[in-house]
Order: sequence, then C-alpha cells, then structure tokens
Amino acid sequence: MTSSVSSVAFSSVDDRDRMVLQAFAGDAGATLAFQGIRRSLNLHPEKLSRALRRLEEAGVLQHTKDGYKLTEAGVQAVPKVDGPRSERLAVLDTMVPPTVSPQAVVEQLKLKWFSNLRWVGFTEHEGVVALRWVTDDGRKRVTATLDAGRLLVDVEGDLAGGVADAIAGAQAIFAHIARVASRQPAPDESGAPWSQNGPAST
Repeated sequence: MTSSVSSVAFSSVDDRDRMVLQAFAGDAGATLAFQGIRRSLNLHPEKLSRALRRLEEAGVLQHTKDGYKLTEAGVQAVPKVDGPRSERLAVLDTMVPPTVSPQAVVEQLKLKWFSNLRWVGFTEHEGVVALRWVTDDGRKRVTATLDAGRLLVDVEGDLAGGVADAIAGAQAIFAHIARVASRQPAPDESGAPWSQNGPAST
C-alpha cells in the first residue's frame, strides 16, 4: 500500500525535481547534505529546497540529521547516467591506526571543509565508509574511502588543470584523521602500525 501511494505521488513530480536525484547516481546509499546537492548540481537554494520537499512528499527521499537519503522507492527512481566515465586518479593511499573506527571518522569529518574542498555527503556500508567533497568550482569530486584500516583518497572529474587542489585536500583530510587517532585508545602490541605512502606526484 505504501509503495502504491508513493508511486502515485511520484508520478506528480516534474522532470526538474527528478533531476535532483542525479546527485545520487552511482551511490544510491549516500547521505547527502543540502549544500552538497546544491554544489553537485549547481542549483539555486530556493529551487532545490522546493524540489527536495516535493520529493520527500512523494516518498522518494527522507531527511535525516545528516542530510538526505533515498528511500527504497527512490533507489528505483534514480535516473541512469549514460556516457563516458569521468577521469579518476588516486592521490593518497595510506594506512590508519586500527583504533580509528569508521563511525568516528564520519562524525569528525562530516560537514567539514578542507582546503578548497566543500562537503557533499557520505556512504556507510558494512564497515566501509566513503566521504565525499567537491571542489569549490564544482569541477572535481574528491572521495575518501576508509576500509579495514586503509584510507584511499581519489579525485574524479575535470583533471585537465591538475590535481594540486585535490592533493592539498587529501593531505588535510589525512591530518584530521591523524588527530582523531590521537584521541583514540592506544592499540595493543598486536595492533598494525600505520604509515603513509604519500600523495601522488603531479
């Protein structure tokens, strides 16, 4: 019954509102901040606010304390994005202390800006977290993924002008995680050491 009502409500949502769902393309499990969606899609705040409200009423999105998430119906409604994939490059690959939990990283890094990186949102699934930022010009997206003690930061989008800004952001993200680690209980002797392989050279 609920899905039927949602389906009827969603049929009244116009194409402009549906375009908002493109922010979730390729990451249907993400929780995205209002400003993150606005920057990703380059939308006027008032237009976005109205669109999000209508999508909530249609049962496609839900608003949480951390941002907006797709409902089950919303996952099915995300438009397919055709065309070539954007260029992607790893700029940092390192290990972090085993005491650093993914949940602690999310709590400490969400909503924060690093260098010229602006917060977008995050995904958390089965112990793996991916945190996403976008450059202030909207041309590059930076994702920091923490999986079993490994931190990987990559950048995708228009990389023609170089990735110095993404590297600076990656270093700032790593430094912040290091501060989080310093506040965690010390690992026992069997704990794995942590080391930084360093950012990619340009």
